[in-house]
Amino acid sequence: MNFLKRRPYLFFLLIAIFACSAPQAQLNTEQLIADLEYLSSDELGGRLVGTEGNERAQFYIMQRFTESGVQKLGDRYTRTFQFERNGAQMEGVNIIGVVPGESESMIVLTAHFDHIGTRDSLIFN
Repeated sequence: MNFLKRRPYLFFLLIAIFACSAPQAQLNTEQLIADLEYLSSDELGGRLVGTEGNERAQFYIMQRFTESGVQKLGDRYTRTFQFERNGAQMEGVNIIGVVPGESESMIVLTAHFDHIGTRDSLIFN
């Protein structure tokens, strides 16, 4: 559980995402830990925007949203945005899901899943 000490923000994000996704279901802590371990693994190379690891994290989160019953906002989970990095124009992706309430209210889930990637051979998960 050492990864929890290093990445508490990701742990709380995942709890919010998957605990709110199916109110009638029990929280599956084993799946939550598996999600956290994968998203913070070296396999994703730090999840820097524009990298394969970032794209793989996007697809994983969208798959978990679908499996957990989190609905798309409109016709998709993703919303792109533009930003500048080192003088170059970049496109990032936000992931947004919705859990409708029993009234007109709803829970909107967003995932801040990108990070700073790899620097000097060190992977920042």
